[in-house]
Amino acid sequence: PSQTPAAFSWLVVAGRHARVSIAATALRFAQTPTVLRKNLSGVIAFRQPDPEDAAALARRMAGGISAAELQTLPDFHFVEWAPGSGAIRRTPLPLRT
Repeated sequence: PSQTPAAFSWLVVAGRHARVSIAATALRFAQTPTVLRKNLSGVIAFRQPDPEDAAALARRMAGGISAAELQTLPDFHFVEWAPGSGAIRRTPLPLRT
């Protein structure tokens, strides 16, 4: 986060006004650039074994789910979050064979 390239920061902030969509993936939420974390319009999160990451995500989701819940999500279950809808617990999608 402390070494975020200026061009990426500009894209996140200015690009939002130009309707530029950014899809980002990360292993550790707490280590994603602050400018990205502060401008999220949605999150899909699977189990977070790291307490720091679980706590950071729980804070960002504004109380919609606890850090403990994020740390104990079953395999393939996830949480979908958006500012307007809050945190929604989701089960795995069925496989079609």
